[in-house]
Formats: sequence, C-alpha cells, structure tokens
Amino acid sequence: MRYSPFPSELFVKNRQKLVAELPPKSMVLISSNDIMPTNADGTMGFKQQTDLFYLSGLDQEETLLLIYPDAPEAHLREIAFIRETSELIAIWEGHKYTKKEAQNISGIQNIQWRTSFEAILKTLIYSAETIYMIDNEHMRNSSFVETQNDRLVLEIKDKYPLHRIGRLAPILNTLRMKKEKAELDAMQKAIDITEAGFRRVLQFTKPGVWENEIEAEFIHEFIKSRSGGFAYTPIIASGANACVPSNSKSGDRKYSPNNSNPTCVNVAFLMLPFFSLVKAIAPSASNAAKTSS
Repeated sequence: MRYSPFPSELFVKNRQKLVAELPPKSMVLISSNDIMPTNADGTMGFKQQTDLFYLSGLDQEETLLLIYPDAPEAHLREIAFIRETSELIAIWEGHKYTKKEAQNISGIQNIQWRTSFEAILKTLIYSAETIYMIDNEHMRNSSFVETQNDRLVLEIKDKYPLHRIGRLAPILNTLRMKKEKAELDAMQKAIDITEAGFRRVLQFTKPGVWENEIEAEFIHEFIKSRSGGFAYTPIIASGANACVPSNSKSGDRKYSPNNSNPTCVNVAFLMLPFFSLVKAIAPSASNAAKTSS
C-alpha cells in the first residue's frame, strides 16, 4: 500500500465504540468490496469497503469481519477472515496479508482464512439474536451492482431465516461523525496534498493547455505525495464544458481566457485511502469536498 499505516489502536477503539452501541446478543458481519471486472481477465483497481476499513484497517479483498461481544469465549468475540495466500498468488497477484500482518494492522488477535468462515459462523450464530449488517444507505445511491455485502445479507437470510437483521449503517454513520486524532491528522495530510496540487496547477495553467494536461498535473502531485489519488473522477472543465456540473470527460478542450462562457476548474479533493472513511459519516455527506476557481 502506498499510504502510511495507521496505528492499530485506532481500529481497536473504533470497534469498542461500535460494541458500546449494540444491544445484547448482537453480531456484526461486514465484508470487503469486490474487485470489479473489466473485460477478459482484466480488473479495476481495488477500493476497500470503508466501514470495514474503519473497524479493522484491513485493506485487502476477500476480507470478512465478525464481531460478537457476547460470544462465550473471549477469542471468538472478534474474528477477521482473510484470503489465504500462496506462492503462486504472490507471484501473479502480489503480496497478501499473513495472519501476523493482519493482527498487527487491525489489533484483532483471532485471524482466520476466509475458507473457514461458514464453519466458525455456524458455531456462534445460534446464540445470537440480531445480525447487524451493512447496506449502502445513501440517498443518492443509484447503483444496480450487487456488492459482496448485498450477497452476504441474502446468504444469511436464506440460511438463518429466523434471525433478525439489524441496520449497521445508522450506527456507524453516527460514530464516524466524531474523528479520532489519527483520523484528523490523515484528513489534514489530505488537505495539505490537495493544496500542493492546486499550487502546482496554478503554476502550470495558461492559455492553450488541454484539460487533460491539467488533470495530469493534479494526479502527478497526488501520487508523488503517496496518496490514493482522486477521491472522485476529477472534473476539469473550461468554456462550454464548465456549464456541465458533473462533466468528468476532461481533455477535449483547450483552456482559453477568451471563451464566452465562464471558465472554471472543478477538481475533486484528494482522498487518501483512509480519507475515504469520511464518505459515510452522515447520510447526506460525501467522502470529499469539491472546490472551484
């Protein structure tokens, strides 16, 4: 990962705050995001499910988190399930977490391979009454894509139909409004890198440069500074393009101060992988601000 790791104490405290909000005999299940396909054997870049990251710091696909504060044995109260790696996977896909690395990142001592999830869940779930699970409860969410968490909800409802399903999103949305110092420090770092990007672009922008060239200056500064890139697809628009508020197809127009239409450059603020945690702090909030000049 490109960004600097966060102290595991942050994620331990985040889980403690969540547990304090749960009623008795509650279990939490949350899964990572999918790696989205393109064509043939191609895939898009991986973006972790931000609630899972908030609770564990684990930034890897095929990860599951189980929290069950009322489990009869202490080592079963927090379990993270990660993808079992191999020499072949390391060669073709790169390094994946070892169990020890996952422990150090998350502060969770019980790390299991993902393949053991169903067997371990079955030993615990019948003593629980409510299973809290995550859904993308955002008023502007219009995606038709079924996520790993969507499939997990359907699986739990099918296999354990008599259990209650609780909504985890309202609880986490409230908790995530209040930031810990490590979170505030990361947000400030994101702001500092964003400022550096704008200052770089101010020196570069002149009549005749293309919108995509301006975009390239931003991403150069962001990646050079070890960020996760843009929080959103950048909106860099001049002239008539600037009249389309969500125009993300930058590159087909040169900047000119003589255009009849007002010129603006709207660029999504930088988001470090951690900075995505502010995405769901409130039902109406977004994961990063936008600015224009």
